[in-house]
Amino acid sequence: MKRFIFLCIGIYCCSLSSVKAQQEPQFTQYMYNMFILNPAYAGSNNVLTAVAFYRSQWQGIPGAPRTLSFSLDKPLYNENIGIGFSAYSDQIGPTSELYANASFSYSIQTGYDSELKFGLRAGIHNLTVDFSKANFDPELLIENFNHFAPTIGFGMFWYSNNWYVGASVPNILETKYLNNISKSEASKKPHYYITGGYIFQLNDDLKFKPTALLKAVGGAPFSFDISANIMMHDKITLGLAYRNEESIAALSSFQITPQLNIGYSFDYNIGEVSEISLYSHEFMMRYEFNYGRTRSYSPRFF
Repeated sequence: MKRFIFLCIGIYCCSLSSVKAQQEPQFTQYMYNMFILNPAYAGSNNVLTAVAFYRSQWQGIPGAPRTLSFSLDKPLYNENIGIGFSAYSDQIGPTSELYANASFSYSIQTGYDSELKFGLRAGIHNLTVDFSKANFDPELLIENFNHFAPTIGFGMFWYSNNWYVGASVPNILETKYLNNISKSEASKKPHYYITGGYIFQLNDDLKFKPTALLKAVGGAPFSFDISANIMMHDKITLGLAYRNEESIAALSSFQITPQLNIGYSFDYNIGEVSEISLYSHEFMMRYEFNYGRTRSYSPRFF
């Protein structure tokens, strides 16, 4: 336990400085959680929509990452404008992060059923490190760390009923941390995301959707997620996903009612972490408040 928590601190501080890994939480079911990644997504579902996620990573390891996210977005009466709120917390060992953001989007009609949306986001980020959880020897005990910083992000989202392409930087500000604690200055670097997906109508009852998520951050290796999903009778979705050099996953979602969708993914680790943990879990719940809907209902695949 003690060794692992020291390892958590090392991993986290390395990710803040020389960055050998992604600094932001990752979601296997990203296609249902794009508002967390891209503020331009706000209002694209044409109704007030709430999405909650819980991810439990690296099962069986004490202090392993746990991520909880929530978002709420809707179009305004002028349907060219969307607004939303998103928040997530991410905890690993003695470190805890909290993001809270408000977003605004504006859309331009680009075709009969396609729109191009531009989005802005602003909010706060809080990093807390509770060194008492690391079981340091008394003479090595360091004062707990708590730091707030502003966040600003932007994105673009171009979509129709059966495809989408998005690009975003959730936070363009590079924030400095732990200057008086670590020997080298550490920082939280901007992350860059590109997303895309297409829906193929195979027949009246089957739809096929491949998706991709590309991720980049300064100083870290390029990363990508790809998935292939099948939707049956507009009710059940099953799929497989791959995250390069890290995991393969099985995805599922169920349209319980026209408004409520729940999902689950099981990640099987194949990277270096598989030597100490073989799997991760992720749960999703999405609810659409149907009042005032301005278009005919069709379950959204993204």
